[in-house]
Amino acid sequence: MEKIVFGIDLGTTYSAVSYVDSYDKPVIMKNRSGKDITPSAIYFSKEGNIVVGQVAKEEADMDPTGYVEFFKRYMGTPFEELPDSVKKKFTIGTKEYRPEELSSLVLKELKRSVDESSLGVKMEQVVITVPAYFNEAQRLATKTAGELAGLQVLEIIKEPLAAAFDYTQNSGDDNRTFLIYDLGGGTFDATVMSISEQEVIEVASEGDSQLGGKDWDQRIFEFLYEKFIEEHPDYVFSPGDEKQLLLKAEEIKVRLTNSETTKAKLNFDGKKSQPVITRQDFEELTVDLLERTLDITDELINNSKAKGFKIDAILLVGGSTRMLMIKEALQSKYGLEPKTHDPDQAVAKGAAIWAVFAYTKGQKIVEKLASGELHEDSLTKEQKELLKNKDSFGEKLNTSVASFSNLSDKEIVTAATKTYGVKMIDKNDRPIIVNIIMKNTPLSGGYVTGKSKCYTLADSQELVEMKIYESDETEEVVNYKDFMVEQLVGQVDLGLPVGLPKGSPLEVTLTLNDQGIINAYAKEETHGRDASAEIHIKGLMTEKEMSDAVAHMNTLNIVDEI
Repeated sequence: MEKIVFGIDLGTTYSAVSYVDSYDKPVIMKNRSGKDITPSAIYFSKEGNIVVGQVAKEEADMDPTGYVEFFKRYMGTPFEELPDSVKKKFTIGTKEYRPEELSSLVLKELKRSVDESSLGVKMEQVVITVPAYFNEAQRLATKTAGELAGLQVLEIIKEPLAAAFDYTQNSGDDNRTFLIYDLGGGTFDATVMSISEQEVIEVASEGDSQLGGKDWDQRIFEFLYEKFIEEHPDYVFSPGDEKQLLLKAEEIKVRLTNSETTKAKLNFDGKKSQPVITRQDFEELTVDLLERTLDITDELINNSKAKGFKIDAILLVGGSTRMLMIKEALQSKYGLEPKTHDPDQAVAKGAAIWAVFAYTKGQKIVEKLASGELHEDSLTKEQKELLKNKDSFGEKLNTSVASFSNLSDKEIVTAATKTYGVKMIDKNDRPIIVNIIMKNTPLSGGYVTGKSKCYTLADSQELVEMKIYESDETEEVVNYKDFMVEQLVGQVDLGLPVGLPKGSPLEVTLTLNDQGIINAYAKEETHGRDASAEIHIKGLMTEKEMSDAVAHMNTLNIVDEI
């Protein structure tokens, strides 16, 4: 049996797995229920059993207290920094679950579906997708989730890029600049992608991790709730009632895609109501949510125009783009008829294509090491990470990069997801952030490097602590006190030689690669002393936490049904 690698769309509301078949076509793997997509949902029973997917959603009707979903929105956030309401949901019994751990349970279920299928292989090496705007901590936390599930994560790839790969390979539609509007169940992404015969360029991305189809559902929920209470003012909703009402709201949202009006049949503890909701009601209830996506898209298009790129096609991705208001609003505003491209499956299929590229890349490194063309000490940290298990690249893949002729000859140029800068003190003794790598800067050749000068603050200063910050800022210099949305990524400490006068020059260099890994290098220019370090991302699980989490996962009893 030849080697098969997999692409995973790890979604907020639904997840999917794809692989490239013997005909060189990406296909979606059916889950153990025979469905193409699996709800990213988990139910913990009081008896200690766990179910994942559709069965978990069904159990939630009976006992919503053991039900957990929407954890992707908090990926990369340590448990202690989660909102109190989320902490409560993510605490099962006495165990506090991090978003990575919950996501790993969904990935375990996807792996189980593959392992038990008629395909005849185990799911081992994968590419997992993330929203384009995910920061470094979120991307690495997603990788951690894969590792906790027992998977070797070859690469993390952005969802719009994966969707573009699938679309391009299927359509052969080159020499165009696409706006990829990706509205999923829990997150929103907008990306401009330029595709030519020579290259695929991610021009720019914007997004909102707290905006998705779930928010449209919530507005219908609130509408139905108010209508029910108008008829039954003394009724008190239980958590189970609220969960059932939310599921009814999801159902009505789908109905309004095909009908101008629909009736909700509500029955809680014998009390009934049949409120009518029209598509116009729905659009009025959610107009601000739609406008939020359009504001983000406007900003993105303006940034792209400033770089010389004009949108000539719109591609819709994500299940929530089926809402008619989305297509109508985009066509009205931008004068282009959006193309709907396999909204539920395109991202997973594109990830499967990229998994072939990533596996082939690993094979080539192994071959060069064996021939002496490359040496272990010359490998980057990412290459060493990829090759932790060299033997896993020894098998012949069931397909080849050459099968994807529409992509294999193109250079792939992604862009920086965030802005990275260093905290400094200006000449007026005010703290500032000097941004060195700007958001949406192209990563030509797979990385981007930026440099900045700074100076010692005192005579005979012994140490400089260079703190690296991540943000969405677009200005090169920002007053630190006005730096409202910030993330301390890490710091580099540079020891200084004795006797340096105040104002001695220093240089700091930041390098970001296409896997979202940032490294820092600092140099004292008077004597040439330097220090380099990979930034240690705040909030990631430590090796001990990883080990403890794996041990805990192995004690969990994941079953088919409760």
